[in-house]
This record gives sequence, structure tokens and C-alpha cells, in this order.
Amino acid sequence: MNYENKDRELNLKALCFCVARKWKRMLVAALALALVLGGYKGWKSMSAVTDPEVLAQQQAAYEAEYAKHQGQVAALNTKISQLEEDIRNHGVYMKESVLMGIDYRNTWTASVDLYIETPENTSVSGAGEGYTRADLIADAYRNMLMSNLVLEKAAESVDLAPQYLRELISVRLPVYYEYQEGPLVAVLIRSGDAETAQKILDALLACLDAMQDEITATMGKHTVNAVNPDVTARVDEELADLQENAAERLLDYVSYLESYRYDLEQLHAPAMSVLSAGGAVKSAVKYAVVGFIAGAFLVAAVTCVFFVVGDKVYSAEELKSRYGLMLLGKVSLKNKKRCCIDRMLDRLENRGKTEKQGALAVMGANVANHCPENATLLVAGTADEAAMEKVAAALTKALPGVTVIAGGSLLESLMAIEGLSKCDAVLLVERCGVSRYSQVGAQLEAIKGMDKRLLGCVVLEK
Repeated sequence: MNYENKDRELNLKALCFCVARKWKRMLVAALALALVLGGYKGWKSMSAVTDPEVLAQQQAAYEAEYAKHQGQVAALNTKISQLEEDIRNHGVYMKESVLMGIDYRNTWTASVDLYIETPENTSVSGAGEGYTRADLIADAYRNMLMSNLVLEKAAESVDLAPQYLRELISVRLPVYYEYQEGPLVAVLIRSGDAETAQKILDALLACLDAMQDEITATMGKHTVNAVNPDVTARVDEELADLQENAAERLLDYVSYLESYRYDLEQLHAPAMSVLSAGGAVKSAVKYAVVGFIAGAFLVAAVTCVFFVVGDKVYSAEELKSRYGLMLLGKVSLKNKKRCCIDRMLDRLENRGKTEKQGALAVMGANVANHCPENATLLVAGTADEAAMEKVAAALTKALPGVTVIAGGSLLESLMAIEGLSKCDAVLLVERCGVSRYSQVGAQLEAIKGMDKRLLGCVVLEK
């Protein structure tokens, strides 16, 4: 068995107890850091209480924050008022708009084409390549059909508001066909019934003569004829999209309004931060608490690091589990009285339950059960000399027919090395917090190399 390369598994329970046993150091470090941080912060705060410059800076900072807060409140109130107005207006529009009330699955449309002819359909300079005078006249008709003057006259005859009439009318750009010499202006009117669609179309056509006179006066002679009149019902997918967009717009307004109202509720006016003796004490206490926790945590963190990377034996169970040694005894070396916290930790970790003399007697009985009669027993290990002599004396008393040789470390003690060649069996004695795993492993290799019988180990606890 290669004792030097034996991997060590991290025992979380042992780690927790190792940290807990540093409670005195943790308390000292926590109190020291609490005193330093709390005292420093208290001194700085008390100094600022009586400093006029600091007070002036606080007042200026408060005024700047308050002005910023007021600006944010005013901006949100403006947005909320505007959205409320938009929601009211949009609600009125959705209620009164003729277009929004039409069933897109049964839409009546009235259509007509205005055919424009001119005596000489010549190109117009500056109007673009291929753009003729007839095209300009067609544009003029398109614009006049959607003008306020024409829409107001048409609205009177059908009893509709001009703004709601406008969205029922669609005038397309001039188009040409192969058998035509002039452009066509296509007019399309939507309505919920055929009668209304026809009435709107008739109202627009009634204004056609007046429009022709005005355009002739400004753009020259031409003729305009209404061709292909038609009134029909159809499914208007374009109208369905318009109605859906209008409904979604109202929902967006409501969503934005709720969002702005929530933002307004979350705004709180800044509080004037006035330094006082009471505030300075609170600040000092807060930093003292932070320092206390940080000090304790620092000691705990350092303890964890040393436990993980360290090589010292922590407990008998750790030594037993790492090397598979038979544990023949645990002896507590504690002589002075211990506080209640240490005694509680001992009970939880199963340490020091037996008095020293009783533990030595138990150890002697365990060794006697495994040691051959009339043999030479070497007691070796890295425990201190005084502890080694006590263990050897207890074994001499418990094993009257056995020769007990008290040596030291099999790596350094000449007596132990010479005794290893003469003995029949070896008992290792190691001490928690003093012995190292690397030393124990090296001693085990030495015992194996001399082909000596290893009875087990005795661990001296702190």
C-alpha cells in the first residue's frame, strides 16, 4: 500500500467543527473590525454634523433631486393627460365613425372612373419624363375630390360629418389603358348599404361640373366623363385590417396609460438627508455590525483554507479513514477547565468523553488484545516526548510480559529507528494539530519496509 499517495477526502463535518473551534479568534476579529469600522464611521459622521460646508452640499443636493423629481412628475402627468384625451377622442371616433361601423364581410362599394381628354395631350416641361397635361389635370381632379370644399358640399347631401365622409372615399392615381388616349381617375366609396353608397357617389358627381369649370380656367380646355359606374357588395379585407388596427390602437393607449400611472405611483419625493447625532450613531452601529460579520467571516475563511491545504492531523477519525489504521485509543490531553462552548463542541464531536487515566487504561487493554506475549513493542510517532513517555508507562503497566520501548519519530529519532529493527510490533502515537499526514505516511512506509507488525495507532487529542 502506497501511504504517501493516499488521497485525502474532504470531510465537511470535520471542516465545520474546525471552524467552530476557532470561535474565540472569530469573536476577537469580529469585535476588532466592528470597533474599527464603527468608530471610523461614527467619527466621520459626527465631524460632518458640525461642518457648514457639508450641510450646504446636502441642501444643494436635496434641491437638485427635488427639482428632478418635480420634472419627472410633470412629464408623467402631461403624458397621462394626453393619453386620456387620446382615449376619449379615439372612443368618440370608434363610436361615430361610419367606416368603423361597416361590416367588412358585407361592404357596399360604389365606384366610378373619370376619363380625362384634352385637345392636345402634349408633354409638360419640368413635370417629369412622359408626364402630359392630361396627367396634371387628372391629378387636379384627384386633389379636388378630396378637398374640404367638395367634401363639405357632399356631406350636406348625405348628412355626414366631412371628416367621417373623407375616410369612406378612396381616389386612386391616374391610370392608362391601351385603348385610351387619356388617364382614368378611379373613385371608390365604401358604405354599409347600397343606398348610402349611391347617394355619396351622386353627391360627388354633382360637384363634377363645378370642378371642371375651375380646372379649365386654370389648366385649359378638357373633357371629363364619368364611366363604369357600379354599386356592389363584397368582402373588404382592407377594411378589416383598418378596423383591427384602430381597435389595437385603443388598447395601446390604455396600456401606455396604465404604465405611466404605475411609474407615477412609484415616484417618491426625495427625503432631506439631514445629519444629526442620532443619525451618526445609527451609521456607526450599522458599520459596526458589518465589521463584526466581516471579521468573523474572515477568520472562518482563513480557517477553511488552512484546513483544505494544510497537512496537520485534525482528528482520530480523519487519520483512521485516510490510512485504514486500527484505532486503539484516544487520549485527551486537556487539563485546564474549558468553557461551556468548548465542552459542547467536545460532546458534539465525541472528543474528551473519558478522563485521561481512564483513556490510558482503555488504550492499554486494547493493545494487550493485539500484542503478542513476551514481545518487544516499539512506541513511536511524532507526538512530543512527554506524551510518548506517559503512553509507554501506561503500556508497561498494562502489559507486564511485554518489553515496551519508548521512541520518537521513525523519521528523526535515532532511538526509534534502532528500536524498529529490534522490536516485534509497532504502535504509532500521533497528536492532533501537531502530527502531519506526510510524516505519518512516511513512518508507515518505514514500518512496511522493515516488515514489522503494526498494531495500530493511538491519537492524542487537544
